[in-house]
Amino acid sequence: MKATFLILFFTTALSFAQGPIAPSAAPAPTMKTLAQIEARTAIPASPTVSIAGPHFTISQPGSYYLTGNVQDASGNGINIDSSNVTLDLNGFALISTTVSPAAGSAIELASRLRSIVIKNGRITGGAVRTYVGPNVWNSTYSDGGWSHGINDSSSNASGCLISHLTVAQCKEFGILLYGGACLEHVNATDNGGYGIFASQGSVTNSTATYNGNSGISAFQGGVTNSTATITITSCALFQL
Repeated sequence: MKATFLILFFTTALSFAQGPIAPSAAPAPTMKTLAQIEARTAIPASPTVSIAGPHFTISQPGSYYLTGNVQDASGNGINIDSSNVTLDLNGFALISTTVSPAAGSAIELASRLRSIVIKNGRITGGAVRTYVGPNVWNSTYSDGGWSHGINDSSSNASGCLISHLTVAQCKEFGILLYGGACLEHVNATDNGGYGIFASQGSVTNSTATYNGNSGISAFQGGVTNSTATITITSCALFQL
């Protein structure tokens, strides 16, 4: 019996679509914007030669940081005119070169601000303490530099946090806060008046030395884990 085999050959034709191809969607960005990387506003450093202040005015809520030392020949260093502000000194200093009389504040708070954070740096005035003896507290202060380090004498600011800050050589108050504030890890030294005055605030883990009046005063708040020594004209620590 003869077998019959049917062999089928298949050929596959490759065909390519012709005509326009619809464009694909634009690729999504893969890199972060500068605002996403550093979501804060930079405050520039001072020019080489000191100029009249204010060096910078903060007029909008947000987070701000120094990029170098701020040095003023007169007036205020930084004005804060808005609530809900964080000011990071970023390890730098606010410096006054005013000779005499002392003038302005390193940081001046406008009227009735809310929720202000100031941290991480130094404030240096120009008042120099001179020992006149015979006792260790017998000293005088030269007239120069900032009048105040941080000042809200007319504002009654509330919800303030001041932390990791050194305030030195201001002619009057190192820190003057009448409203509700929390101060922690603050060092006030060689200021001609009060080192730290927090009328309705609390002070923790802070020190005050060689200030002309009370080192630390908190009339309606509390003072914990803090020391105030060697004041010139009044008590070291005052708390009601």
